[in-house]
Amino acid sequence: MSAYSEGIDIGKLRHNAHVHIEKVFLELEQSEAQKKELKKNLEQSEMQLQILNEKAAIETNKANELVSWLTEERKKWEREKHKLQERLKEKEDELASSQAFNQVLTVKLNEHNAEMHKARHSLIMGLKESASNASIGVKIMADLDTKPFIDATQRMTSINFSERVSDKAMEVGSLWEENLRDPSWHPFKIIMDEEGKTKEVIDEEDEKLKNLKTAFGDEVYEAVTTALAELSEYNPTSRYPMLELWNFKDGRKASLAEGVSYIVNHWKPRKRRSTDQCSNEQNKRSDWKT
Repeated sequence: MSAYSEGIDIGKLRHNAHVHIEKVFLELEQSEAQKKELKKNLEQSEMQLQILNEKAAIETNKANELVSWLTEERKKWEREKHKLQERLKEKEDELASSQAFNQVLTVKLNEHNAEMHKARHSLIMGLKESASNASIGVKIMADLDTKPFIDATQRMTSINFSERVSDKAMEVGSLWEENLRDPSWHPFKIIMDEEGKTKEVIDEEDEKLKNLKTAFGDEVYEAVTTALAELSEYNPTSRYPMLELWNFKDGRKASLAEGVSYIVNHWKPRKRRSTDQCSNEQNKRSDWKT
């Protein structure tokens, strides 16, 4: 009995040992498969890591190249900035010089204009009493011509005495001279010319002017509108007549050069006559002594 029992125990042990050995071999096989899988995964990871390292190296190179390019560009920008600052400084110096030069020119121009104005004024004063038939002389701008008023008054009334006609015409003319001086009366309008520029012209629809034309006719109307136009051009602020150097031959404002030329040309004959008179006097004295 004991021997049989011992035989059974040995069989179990062998069976158990065999099962254990198989289990161990199975575990070893599984472990080997796991090792192979791990090795494979490791190799794949190493390959991926190598790829990532290569990509990182490429990106690093690109980044380094970008940094180098940016550095060079910054240096270029700094150089350009320095050049621009130098040019700006030069331009500022040129501008300062130009402004100083312009100030000098402005002062000189103002002095020149003042001298020209003074010379023109002297010419006007000198030619104020010149002959009425002179080609260059002085005209009273915006001076209302009374002759059309006299003619119109003569046509409208039965007055035969010239003094009474003249008085009546002067009365009407004086009224219109007051109208011309009235700053509240502005019979003008703004229009645009063919070049697209605005200019001020007489408003023919002005009520006073329309009534004047109806009552006294075209000649009186022309006299008043001519005076208005001259006021607007020469003295729109104070609206009073003013003296102007005038070219009566061409019917326009005379230049300073024309005025000077006129005086010089008229002064030469007088000087020649004066010289001739002196020579004649000296000859007479010489004859008398002999």
